[in-house]
Amino acid sequence: MPYSLVKISSDNQLNFIPDYFLNLKNIFNVYRSIYLKTWQGILMNRENIKYDPADFEPIKRIALLFPGAEESVSHENTPSIKVRGKLMCRLHDNGEFIPIHLDFEKRDEYLIRYPEIFLLPDHFKAYPYICMWIHQYNMKLLKEILELSWRGLASKKQIKEWEAMNLP
Repeated sequence: MPYSLVKISSDNQLNFIPDYFLNLKNIFNVYRSIYLKTWQGILMNRENIKYDPADFEPIKRIALLFPGAEESVSHENTPSIKVRGKLMCRLHDNGEFIPIHLDFEKRDEYLIRYPEIFLLPDHFKAYPYICMWIHQYNMKLLKEILELSWRGLASKKQIKEWEAMNLP
């Protein structure tokens, strides 16, 4: 059976392993390395989370006006609002912006009309979310975008209820 030199240990001993184990060992080590780096990254990032839940208060006050909207907790224990169990908006764990659920067509429209207020990080491109800078919005626009988000998640009954409450 052919053997290959794998490594020399710290006490200068030679470690030999049969060749057919080398491939299995290498595969295992690659996956182990990826797993450990992933968890190490998650744990290190937890220490860098810097957000102020008070930044989410104006958004929360408006979002909770909609029927069926509920206060919740999301990723990394950040405050969020859900409608029928689906995420409507939340404070991002870096504290810089708020991801808001919005269909792709409307998202693109708002990104073009308000590039100074909305952004689309790479992570969110495949999902129906738009991100709003935490300190660069006006209340009228905030109400508008939250209502659009809510309408995309609410039931027909909830939408009728909302429209009945807000007749001109």
